[in-house]
Amino acid sequence: MIVAAIIAFLLLLLVPAIEAARDKAGEPPHSPSPLLEAARGCLLISGPVVAPAFVGLLLVWIRRRLPESTKHRIVWRHPPRPPLTEREFIRTPGPEVAPYTAAASASLAGLGTLLLLTVWAHLHVNRKTNRDPIITWEGPFADYVLLLASCGWLLSAAAMILCIYANLVYRSRWDLLAWSGCMLGGFNLFGSCFLWIAGGED
Repeated sequence: MIVAAIIAFLLLLLVPAIEAARDKAGEPPHSPSPLLEAARGCLLISGPVVAPAFVGLLLVWIRRRLPESTKHRIVWRHPPRPPLTEREFIRTPGPEVAPYTAAASASLAGLGTLLLLTVWAHLHVNRKTNRDPIITWEGPFADYVLLLASCGWLLSAAAMILCIYANLVYRSRWDLLAWSGCMLGGFNLFGSCFLWIAGGED
């Protein structure tokens, strides 16, 4: 489902760019799609949601039609973890530690996202004067773009490390919040690469 979301996002992002490049070169488009171009912004948001949802429903439909000997090997949930032993309980921090660690992971990832979005807002690409794009930084924090980007990447990496550490040390109902911070931090790191590719797509 995650792979379906990534592929859907890349298709909706890159196909219009390819068609625009062919149009600039005077080549006919592969397929006229005025509707796709008009609804591009909406599709960029809904596409990565609809595609994994369709894949999930397809997996449910396939699993229901599998024989029982095969069905039990395709599970949706992990089996319940065994109860903590006395030694593990001694090594495990109390429940009061869990919310702070999970909240720290999610907060660091959110702050990293905010910094990287600020950097992205300062990105300016000029493709009118030359086919090779001229990338500049414009805005109130243009002189601090590298510092902001580095802080965003470091905070995202710290959120991922904190989540993994927390998951290894204790088990609690706050694990989902910690993992959301880890996923957001990973998205920040990989998303920065895709944004840079989009800026220099020519």
